[in-house]
This record gives sequence, structure tokens and C-alpha cells, in this order.
Amino acid sequence: MAGAAFTTDCGSYDIGYTENFNSFVPTCWAKAENGDLATGPAVFGTGSWTADGFGNVGSSGSARFNIYSTGDNDWLISPMFNVPASGLSQVKFSAIMTNYSGTALTDALSGDDKLEVLIKSSTQTAWSVLYTVNAANPLTATAEVFNFDVSTFAGESIQIAFRAVEDATSGGDINVYIDDFMFVEVPVLDN
Repeated sequence: MAGAAFTTDCGSYDIGYTENFNSFVPTCWAKAENGDLATGPAVFGTGSWTADGFGNVGSSGSARFNIYSTGDNDWLISPMFNVPASGLSQVKFSAIMTNYSGTALTDALSGDDKLEVLIKSSTQTAWSVLYTVNAANPLTATAEVFNFDVSTFAGESIQIAFRAVEDATSGGDINVYIDDFMFVEVPVLDN
């Protein structure tokens, strides 16, 4: 069903949520495929996101997508999070890229390969892009921590999605990994 709404019996989570992907698919997360930013995923319960060791070390403990097959359009979608009406809140996670086999990165993303970090609030129908990993803005084989301030959604519920796309041109055989996902307060720094 194109444009179908996806709901779970999970409700929404408050500040302090963490997900380490030690089990996959995590409780209240969803895999999906196809669709676009305007309508969201077309098919739920399928897709090629899977469990693997972060950075290809071990075989579990992170979410992994292999950017390789032409036509892939796969989503990994979080549960809903309640953004407090006051204070600062953020979504935080770690990401890394490696070749399909090994812990190094020698292959490159082709011009149409990308990983999008998306957000949608309870008052929106379309997804918005928070960040894009692509050939011009790649990850490396060294873990990177990403922080996104979501305080502008104060008083609303939000959802985060990771969307991996390999369109017409098959490029390198690259894995992208997501781990240590958190929905937390932005720490106050002392002067």
C-alpha cells in the first residue's frame, strides 16, 4: 500500500531512550522498502537492513545495510519519540562505512548511492532530510558520532528513519552501519 501509515502498539518514548541494536529488528523499530519522502515507505516488514558487527567487527550489535544492488530503497524506522515542550533534546547515533568484506574502506559510493537520515513529526505527512551521506559527503572506516538537535519539534512526537538508496548505477560494494542510537537531552556545558 503506497503511502500507508505505519503504526505499532508501542506508543511513544520519552527522553532517555537508547538502542544498541543487540537484537534486530529492535522492539518498536520497522524495516520497510520503496516509496519516497513525500509518501514514506511503500512496503513494511521487508527490506535489506540486517544485524552485523559495527564496522564489520563481529556479527551483531549494529544495524547494517549493504549499498550494492541497483534499485535498493530500504528504510529502517525508529519508534515515535516525545519531544519535551521545554529544554533541548537531540537524536544521537554512531555511523561507519566499510567495504562489504573487511574493516577498511577502499571502494567509493557511486554518484547516486546515498544514506539519508530522515525525520518526520506527528503533524507532518512527508519526511524531511536531516543529513545525507553520498559520494560528495561520505563516511569513513572510522566511527563518527552524529548529533541532531530536535528541540524545534517541542511538544510534538517525532520519528527518525535511515533510508539507503542505490538507484541506477551500481557502485562499490559498501556496508553502512548504525549503532548506539539515543534520544536524549542536550547536555548543558559549563563555562
